[in-house]
Formats: sequence, structure tokens, C-alpha cells
Amino acid sequence: MKNRLAILFLFLLLPSLFSISKGIERIRIILQNRAVSSIAPRIMEELTPSGQVSVDVSRNALTVTDEPSVIDKVQKMVAELDVPARKFAISSTLLVYSANRQSIFKKDDKLIDITDFLNESEASEKYEGIVDIKEGEKGEIKFKPSPYSLAIDLGGFDPLERKIQFESISLRKKVKNSNEVIFSAKAILKEGVETTIAVHAKSPNPPFRLNLNPTILPEIKIEKEHP
Repeated sequence: MKNRLAILFLFLLLPSLFSISKGIERIRIILQNRAVSSIAPRIMEELTPSGQVSVDVSRNALTVTDEPSVIDKVQKMVAELDVPARKFAISSTLLVYSANRQSIFKKDDKLIDITDFLNESEASEKYEGIVDIKEGEKGEIKFKPSPYSLAIDLGGFDPLERKIQFESISLRKKVKNSNEVIFSAKAILKEGVETTIAVHAKSPNPPFRLNLNPTILPEIKIEKEHP
């Protein structure tokens, strides 16, 4: 009787075990262009609660275990992410406002109506600049003929979200023989979209407005023709 019950229990359990094993897939991917540590966090965002990612830093590879639909999505994501570093044209406009005119900040440094200020106020100084930077590299925009410059440390680009990570945006002002940092921050900006940063700089610097627009540059392939 016990043997029959054991056989019956095993018979009932087998279909569920089969369905579980059939519903989970595993794939190993070796990256060619990017460090696995930079891509793994993005892949983990797409997993189901039962999904797993294991990273092999020595071989620059990752193993993903999850449902078939997730595995298919991960493969497509890696194909988009594991590419050579892209180059971006970072264009910027710096608008400097007079400290004696209407300010976007009260005396207690709290923000007031920024929309009216940006639409109605006129800047006392305006400078423009552009620099080409690859993912993971640094660059600088010099707002000539002003003493201001913008140092940029560019992170990675997410082609699915069309967003680029700025590890550091640092506005500097040359004072005598040194560069004074008057504003510094991190940001995640949308590619191809202009973003405005309005800041009440530290005294004695006036308020300013910084516009940033990162645009991905297409790869240019040159084919030589032989006569």
C-alpha cells in the first residue's frame, strides 16, 4: 500500500517538475566590448523574482537564468548594450544673470517662480560651446571669451531608455592661476533633449542657467574604392 502511494505521489509530482524545468532557461553570454560589471545591473532590472544573474569578471561573462521570454529580452538587450563606446556631441549654453537684478532665489536661498524668471528675465552674459566625448571619457567646454569652463565626466549610455549618465558636471571659473568650482553635480540626461539647470552660485558669483544637450554621433564608415 505504501509503495502504491509513493508511486502515485511521484506520478502526480512529475508533471509539475517537468513544467518547472521547461519554464526556466539558462544562457551564458561573453561580452566583447563592455565590462560585465557595467551591464549586469541593467540586466537584473528585467528579471522575474525567480530569475538570477551570475557574473564572471575574469572572463567578462554573465549567466542568466529565467523564463524564456526574459531570456529572449536579455539577449536583445545585450546586443544593444555590448557595443564599442559611442561618441556624443555635448552642446551647452551658459547664461549668467546679474546678481543685482531679479533673482530666482529669495534671501533664504529657496526657489521662487523659476518659470517666470526663465521666460521673462534677460541674461547679462551668454556663452556657447560644444565638445565631443566618448562614453567613459572626460572632456571640457571652454566658454570663450569668458573665464568659465565646463568639465564633463561621461558615463554609460542606455540605448533602450535613450539616457546618458553624467558622472560629473562641473562648472569652473578661472580666478588668477586657479580654477574655482562654482557648481558640481551628477545627472542622467535624455539623449537629444535639452536640459536646463538653474543654480544660485556661491557668493560672489551671480545666478546662472546652464543648458545641456547630449546628442549621439553616428558612426562614419569610410570604404576605399580601388580603381
